[in-house]
Amino acid sequence: MTDNNYDKLFELFPTSSIDDWEKVVNEDLKGGDFEKKLVWNTSEGFKVLPCYHNSKLTNYKPDELTPAIFPFLRATKTTNDWKICQDIVVKDPKEANKIASKSIKSGADAIHFIIKSKISKNEVLDLLKNLDFNADLYFTAPSHEVVIAEVFSQNAKLKGSINFDPLGYLSTKGNYLNSEKDYSQTFKKLHNLSNTANLDLKILNINGSIFHNSGATIVQEVGLSLSKAVEYINKFTDVGFKPEEIFKSMKFTFSIGNNYFFEIAKLRAARFLWAKIASSYNINDEFAKMQIHSETSVWNMTKYDPHVNMLRATTEAMSAIIGGTDSLTIKPFDITYKSQNDFSDRVAKNIQNVLRHESSLDKVTDVAAGSYYIENLTNSIIEQAWKIFLQIEETGGYLKSFEKGIVQKIIKETSAKRELEIALKNEKILGTNLYPNILESISKNDEKPEIYPHSDEKKIIEPLKLYRGAEAFEELRLKTEKLKKTPEVFLLTYGNPAMRKARATFSSGFFSCAGFKIIDNIGFKTIDEGIKEAKSSKAEITVICSFDDEYPEIVPQLIEKLNNSTILILAGYPKNHVEEFQKLGLKNFIHAKSNILETLIEIQNQLGI
Repeated sequence: MTDNNYDKLFELFPTSSIDDWEKVVNEDLKGGDFEKKLVWNTSEGFKVLPCYHNSKLTNYKPDELTPAIFPFLRATKTTNDWKICQDIVVKDPKEANKIASKSIKSGADAIHFIIKSKISKNEVLDLLKNLDFNADLYFTAPSHEVVIAEVFSQNAKLKGSINFDPLGYLSTKGNYLNSEKDYSQTFKKLHNLSNTANLDLKILNINGSIFHNSGATIVQEVGLSLSKAVEYINKFTDVGFKPEEIFKSMKFTFSIGNNYFFEIAKLRAARFLWAKIASSYNINDEFAKMQIHSETSVWNMTKYDPHVNMLRATTEAMSAIIGGTDSLTIKPFDITYKSQNDFSDRVAKNIQNVLRHESSLDKVTDVAAGSYYIENLTNSIIEQAWKIFLQIEETGGYLKSFEKGIVQKIIKETSAKRELEIALKNEKILGTNLYPNILESISKNDEKPEIYPHSDEKKIIEPLKLYRGAEAFEELRLKTEKLKKTPEVFLLTYGNPAMRKARATFSSGFFSCAGFKIIDNIGFKTIDEGIKEAKSSKAEITVICSFDDEYPEIVPQLIEKLNNSTILILAGYPKNHVEEFQKLGLKNFIHAKSNILETLIEIQNQLGI
């Protein structure tokens, strides 16, 4: 098609502004509030509209950006390839070496060794013996970074990172690494070893996953990570390092959650903001490239229905890859209740192999570019994360803000809101507060691995609380599992077929969250028949499932005849009759706005659990 014909074709389709679209939508709403009906007020502090147009963004012009060119929003590289990374917790160096060798042969491009106990130079050599050094090697080994750097300095083929992050350690442990408030000397040793041997080695790891896995929002994770990074830059320039030397030594780690499009935009926004910060130090563009390691979220993972963790990990991995991550770890699906094992490690690695070799996600750089939705999300995250960054800088930087409890307060407030949203089932966790598998039991198979090991080290400051969103519901259900007899819930269904069925389904899902056994019924012809069957079942709990209009007639009878033999609960909240029913002795109501967690804890208390 010639350019002339192309222009003529589009003359047939007049352009429409966002105002034109909103006018049509408002007509369809017939007086409904556009803002309330269609605009999403996110927890990130910005609004998401139902429709986006090719409007101007406040922070950048998408059509003027190119991958691998400053400010690197689209990418720091010209391809979309990434390193497939596997975590290995090192208990026995020789055994960990075998796992690493096998993993590299089956598709891993990077190995992340996690060392939680003392390790010697010889043990590090055992760990690396005969490994394919084409793979990147990442180490998280608090207190032992210098030993590992010494091994790196003696073998120029080694490349990767030593994840030195003393502020991250302080943030999660409540004390300084090795009690060293001045950690610049350790950085100096690491830098000298790396620089002398001319190693391809990142020394500092700005671990942002600690914020995510404490319940922080996306913009908080980005803003706080940037603030932590700037704290290092200021600290080390004060003792004589050049900004280029510090920027060159850094990598970032982000956790990727289940908010698919937001997480894609997060990595794009983070690269842009890091380049913005780098430009203020007047350094070469090459050093302004943010190296990102991503890992799937632990906060989202569950003990119950754990195979759903595989599905979560797949969408999270896609977000990271499409967002342009440099390397990626997928957490094993059973990490919440099982120690490291070959099967779950292989599944985790093969999710990435599928995304690379079958889905070809490595072939196109920044496929999100040009999407009005993702471009606007990127712009919004840039704005809100920058506000968080400036807030921390205005209070003296990351360290002072943490010492004053400001960082903890920011995250506590967010995590409390998220916990409430989970309890109200506004934030859904499949298999936990939504569609739980009532036949599942995990108490006998729960090895209780230490995802977040307890530290007996003295705390000089309040640390962040690393945890998972599902933990409160899991604790509730595990209490039920440990009982000799599982409490039973009898659904007394009566009256209007549609309403009794709807409320029985709701009640079944409600009490399944606590692991209670459900006795369902298709509907009783008379109330007396329902009462008889309820008594015969000897169920600890009876839930009345009917229509609001029928409750005034049947509830008084049920209270009179059942209230002393079972915990009686009404499905629904008929406002005009609640006070009357309460005076008659009915204490419990469940409905769509119930705090499920609080209600189930109260029911367990009434049962003496």
